[in-house]
Amino acid sequence: MAVLIDTSILARMADHADPDRLVAAGAVSKLRHKGEELFIARQNLYEYWTVVTRPVYANGLDLPPADALRDIEEFKQRYTIPTDPESLLDEWLKLVSVGPVIGKQSHDARVVALMICLSIPSILTFNTPHFARFPQVKAIHPSDVV
Repeated sequence: MAVLIDTSILARMADHADPDRLVAAGAVSKLRHKGEELFIARQNLYEYWTVVTRPVYANGLDLPPADALRDIEEFKQRYTIPTDPESLLDEWLKLVSVGPVIGKQSHDARVVALMICLSIPSILTFNTPHFARFPQVKAIHPSDVV
């Protein structure tokens, strides 16, 4: 089975003060040991950069850009990062036009569109309610893995 790793997982694993850090890392490790192919969307890398380099007062981690870049290079080694398929835009437009997808929800819809295009059935995320509106994919909370 293929599983996409959400930005919420990546960011928590980077935050040594986050109480869910070990749950996130444990879930990823368990999936890897079960032989699951682990994916990250290119979009997740942009989102990761945004979250971890943002100041703490703005709900970020205030990570220096050099550290964020090092993490992204490590992700490129650990996970499959597919090229966005040509059909991604059309699939995303289908999802948002069926609705109700508005505002920031469009980011999640784009991840789901990629998953549909690439036949990735599941996403590991702390934000399972964000993906509940999309019956095409299964959102897995890390606590359900470990």
